[in-house]
Amino acid sequence: AFAQLLQAPQDDAHLIIKDRFPVPRLVVCDQHGSQ
Repeated sequence: AFAQLLQAPQDDAHLIIKDRFPVPRLVVCDQHGSQ
């Protein structure tokens, strides 16, 4: 249940991005990590 709450914004972003042109680049950032 909690994992689904965390995954939902990423799923929404992918749905929005796939219909857009030009395609924006989605950068997923993790805390204490580098890109």
